[in-house]
Amino acid sequence: MIRFKTRTKRAQDQAIMWLVKLESSTLTEADEHAFFQWLDASEVHQAAYVKAENLWQRGEALERITRNSEAPQSEWHMLWLGLTAACACLLVGVFYFLPGGGEFTEAAQYSTAVGEQHEHQLVDGSVLTLNTATRLQVDISAEQRIVTLEAGEAFFDIKHDPARPFDVVTAHGVTRVMGTRFSVRALDNDTVVTVLKGRVALGAKKMNRVFSTTQELQANEQLSLGAAQSGEKPASIDATNALAWRTRQLIFKGQPLHRVVAELNRYFPETLIVADPLLANKTITAVFQLNQFGATLTTLTASFGLTVEQVGDQYTLLEIP
Repeated sequence: MIRFKTRTKRAQDQAIMWLVKLESSTLTEADEHAFFQWLDASEVHQAAYVKAENLWQRGEALERITRNSEAPQSEWHMLWLGLTAACACLLVGVFYFLPGGGEFTEAAQYSTAVGEQHEHQLVDGSVLTLNTATRLQVDISAEQRIVTLEAGEAFFDIKHDPARPFDVVTAHGVTRVMGTRFSVRALDNDTVVTVLKGRVALGAKKMNRVFSTTQELQANEQLSLGAAQSGEKPASIDATNALAWRTRQLIFKGQPLHRVVAELNRYFPETLIVADPLLANKTITAVFQLNQFGATLTTLTASFGLTVEQVGDQYTLLEIP
């Protein structure tokens, strides 16, 4: 651990020196080449350069320069004055030229097991929340932002970037946004999109780089990609309630019991069953906490006059005679 801290500190000092040198009037092509070699040599160097820019913004970099250099403070101060005019542009240019890496790039796969939820901040500042039993891939670069949702459901809080739309791709089509808050759920035969804030565009799965909008959704609207491609209009919903799973809750208003059971089964390894068709169509209005299966089952049975027959991990719901 001490060795890593020493390496990191050395890289941070080097990054500050490079930041100043790149603005020096004596900079040569050989210096620029050496800088990019240094930057590409290690992710530690790349992170250090970002921190160097942050130190400059807080006014702490000059103090570190003078503390770690034998050069007169006045000389470093002159260089520093020249740096302030172009530092931001320099930082953007550096990450633009980073081959296959840098601040704009993220290529990763994320997944959750049954009942798990996970929040992850992407490199562009967007935040995604994976719901239960979800699997997706992230591909972010300087040119594009793409998430491929292979299974399950995810909520997206997208940072606005007019130069790079954010695409969520499933087997059934594409959801494109510039900056908004919405969820995408991949089903076996379709994909459902729910918008909490802003607007999203729905389109067919891309066979080329051109995106063609088939339908647009705004806040508190929901539609499947299949329905959008068929020309159907979105449904008006309470998106906050529909997306209550983000706070480990499920909210139902006048839903048939079979839908409630199907939704609850997504979050627990145990399986609820409704064998009686009449009971399955009984409407339910309730709020369920998703912390423990036992507590959820108790709420369901006690609130609606039900009993349970258990065989292993299967729980069959029955009406009390």
